[in-house]
Amino acid sequence: MGRQVLCVDDDPLVLQVTRIALERNGYQVLTAADGIEAIARFERDRSEIALVVLDWLLPGLTGEEVVPRLMAIDPEVRILVTSGQYCASVLSVVVREGVYDFLPKPYSPAQLIEAVEHVLRLRKLAATA
Repeated sequence: MGRQVLCVDDDPLVLQVTRIALERNGYQVLTAADGIEAIARFERDRSEIALVVLDWLLPGLTGEEVVPRLMAIDPEVRILVTSGQYCASVLSVVVREGVYDFLPKPYSPAQLIEAVEHVLRLRKLAATA
């Protein structure tokens, strides 16, 4: 598994800033603007993708709907969820779904890189049976 990251966000500016930050730190970046595109890209390129950075609040399919679909494709997928809505209910769903970590928005490039590198070293937050 390489240093390729799939970034999923419906905000083009967030995608651009995320891409730049990751590329400056040696990562190759794929992007998707919604959940359907993210699932298709992941299905096609999963063997190359080390991590998915996934916005929780997407139009159409939400992060909550995308996570189990990505995990159905690859149960070992590493997912870092991001969201501007940091609340206990979102965090509990993220943990229950077996996501690796949560990064609240807004985040700095340094916080993003730290979270990505942390997730690449971690085991899942939730124990899976």
